[in-house]
Amino acid sequence: GEGLKFDILRNWFLENSEEKGEILGMLKIIQFKELDYSKVKQIVSEVKTWNIGEEHEESFKEVIETAKKEKELGLVRGRMGLREKRNLFRPRMSGLLMWGFF
Repeated sequence: GEGLKFDILRNWFLENSEEKGEILGMLKIIQFKELDYSKVKQIVSEVKTWNIGEEHEESFKEVIETAKKEKELGLVRGRMGLREKRNLFRPRMSGLLMWGFF
């Protein structure tokens, strides 16, 4: 998954550390919203040690912030969807109970 992509990217960067301009584009390929917070924190800490330049670090921070927002939005939508499904199921259950099916 996304963690594996980062592992591959880390290995590439260790061999090609002079290619700082390319690293940001490759980091953007990783779907950080799919990773748990501890993995994202670990990746951010490691990327800070790479000295990719202030401009690239700021862009990377924006990528991470966007991923956090997308993940939070997905969680909220997931909770709302679950609530809507429960509300759809309740009337059917009460009708079945009324007719003695349960």
